[in-house]
Amino acid sequence: MYSKNANVFAAIPSLHAAYPTITDLFFFTFGVWFSAVYSGHHYVIDVLAGGTCAVTAYTLYRLISRIPTINRLLVAYSKLI
Repeated sequence: MYSKNANVFAAIPSLHAAYPTITDLFFFTFGVWFSAVYSGHHYVIDVLAGGTCAVTAYTLYRLISRIPTINRLLVAYSKLI
C-alpha cells in the first residue's frame, strides 16, 4: 500500500498537526491552573491535589476495568446512559 505511494513519508495522523495541538492543550491547562492560583481562588496545593486525584482516579479506572465482570457492568451501564 505505502510502497506505491509517491510520498513514502506521508502518514496519518500527521504529527505536524498533533504537536501544536498537544502544546495548545498543555498551555490551556497550565493557564487554568495558573489563573486559579493567581486570582486567589485556590492555593498551589489545591491544584496539585486536584491533579493527583484525577490521575489516581483514571489509573484506578483503567485497572478496575480490566476485570471482566466489572467491564461487562461498565459496558451495560454505558448503554443505559
